[in-house]
Amino acid sequence: MPTPRQKRRTRRLRQIRDEAMALIVRDGIDSFSIHALADRLDLTPGALYRYYDSRDAILAAVEVEVLEAFDAYFQALARRTADEGGLRRLVIFAAGYMALQDLQPERFRLISQFVAGPDPILDDALAADVVGPTLRVVGHFVTALDVAAGDGGLGDGDAMTRAALTWSSLQGLINHRKLTRLPQVPLDPDALFNELLTALFTGWGAPPESLTEALQGRPDLDFFATVLEESS
Repeated sequence: MPTPRQKRRTRRLRQIRDEAMALIVRDGIDSFSIHALADRLDLTPGALYRYYDSRDAILAAVEVEVLEAFDAYFQALARRTADEGGLRRLVIFAAGYMALQDLQPERFRLISQFVAGPDPILDDALAADVVGPTLRVVGHFVTALDVAAGDGGLGDGDAMTRAALTWSSLQGLINHRKLTRLPQVPLDPDALFNELLTALFTGWGAPPESLTEALQGRPDLDFFATVLEESS
């Protein structure tokens, strides 16, 4: 059983991660600093270093925490869709990823900042700590793609490559979402989502009629909100 001192330390570590995430979301990763975080926590930088030995260590801890929460979300989504056909399940997973930008905007923006920029955020040693949680999240798409190929929803192909392309395409669509909100840009986000998946999945051998059926009546945001609540 944790001692009172260990409990206090655990609470403080959580507080540090929460405040670091708030700063990153507000100001961006490049502006994040130990001094800014210490001021926000009413600590000295030296006191903060008793919990994390570097700025990058805090960034890595925040990223791992968010990825683990997303992993739990996709585990819950996998349980909810266990009886669905492979192609339908894959569409739901893609829609579930898109839903996170509305359901968990701060966490989603943080992960987007980590992965969308051209330059590495963490050094190689700390980045290695993030690899496992990242692969677990991507692994849900790999599994869904494998299932879809196994039941005829897709043709044969490397699931990891397809997962990377699917994720990158969805992320690109999300990054351009702000354009679809402008009246001068007559683009419907739902139509873009359907067009994107149609281009990807028919290219990988999805039967057009099966894909059309899978895209129709996909769950709404309330469904994914319930799944997220189950995963918490």
